[in-house]
Amino acid sequence: MKVDFKSTIAHNPLFRYLDSQFVDSFFDSGELLLTTYRRCRAHEDLVRRDDREGKFNYYMTHENSAIAIMRIVGDRSYMLCTSSLASRNLAERFRTDSHFVIEDPSGFCDAISAALPGLQTVKHGPCEYLSERSETKLLSAPIQPNMTKILAAIASGEPSDLEELFNEMHQDFSRRIDDQTTDVSYFAKPNTFAGEEEFRMIWTMDEELDDGKIIYCPDARQFCKRAKHF
Repeated sequence: MKVDFKSTIAHNPLFRYLDSQFVDSFFDSGELLLTTYRRCRAHEDLVRRDDREGKFNYYMTHENSAIAIMRIVGDRSYMLCTSSLASRNLAERFRTDSHFVIEDPSGFCDAISAALPGLQTVKHGPCEYLSERSETKLLSAPIQPNMTKILAAIASGEPSDLEELFNEMHQDFSRRIDDQTTDVSYFAKPNTFAGEEEFRMIWTMDEELDDGKIIYCPDARQFCKRAKHF
């Protein structure tokens, strides 16, 4: 397993807002719920729901050519949302009556990583609050589908593997587009959420995820402490 840390983990404490029963469960057994981007897009709490979670628009131009895409990330990712703020107002906004403090975010993230079979990469960082989740980028060279192998197969009179060649071309085209995008897709939020000062930990797995997951990670508790009431 290779874990690829894409951003610098927080050195200061982080705060996880939960109802007291879930805080108790975490310190009793290490029970913790990891959410997903899909779950956040359909959250039952309108305060927390973000219909465009993990979605980011790119408009890429080169001279007289342009490509417009929407990148959707997180279909294979678990996520834990924390805040860099200890705030009564945040607790009230989230309708929670308790929270716990992650005193060592790096150790905590490592412990969760060790408890996730099939883990591929880890990302973590503060959210970026934007007026629009979109970016215009000027390319140094155009990005176009490479038809060379398909045209050669047609010219040879042996086009039996055209479907395979088309899929290969599409994968290469998608990869080159992805190379021009950034991890902001994972951390972008609208300005209306800015007061939350969210810091995310993201674990990308080797398969697509339909929903969140309850894990048991007693080792993560040593990096945390129960919070005092505000």
